[in-house]
Amino acid sequence: MDWCYAAASVVGLSHIRAGTRLQDARHCFVFGEKGDRRLFAVIADGAGSAEFGGQGGSIICRTVGSEARSAFHDAGSLPDNGAIWSWLDIARDRIQLAASRRERTPRDFAATLVLVMASRDEVVTAHVGDGAIVARDISTLRSTRRRLETWHGRDDVTLADERASQRGTQTST
Repeated sequence: MDWCYAAASVVGLSHIRAGTRLQDARHCFVFGEKGDRRLFAVIADGAGSAEFGGQGGSIICRTVGSEARSAFHDAGSLPDNGAIWSWLDIARDRIQLAASRRERTPRDFAATLVLVMASRDEVVTAHVGDGAIVARDISTLRSTRRRLETWHGRDDVTLADERASQRGTQTST
């Protein structure tokens, strides 16, 4: 399957009101040889209330993108939930390090995440915070779709929050 993607960002109302810059970040790529190509896309939106939210989003996208590329090199299938959780843990650790270096809290780097990975046979999605993934022509997928555990409907949950606050998470396999 040949994959194609497009990405665009628009400054949100909370950023306009606060006079802050666009705080979106993204990392997208297509990996593999013809006939076995996989799509990867991660989008992070810095929280308007977080002074360094844009930098948090950039850290998230760079980290998760790098980890995904390594995973794609090592495996013929899409990563499982455990691998994705480990990427999020690494991203959270890097946010905590960035916050510590600036004598700030991780919450100052708060950002949401939306992730999609797709192969010819499978789609994996994940999100932290608010966000959504919309797929078109899903009938062409031949096997199971998986979704990572997610926090639903909570704008205040970000990668900067502790994983222990996951009460009410849902898993769909």
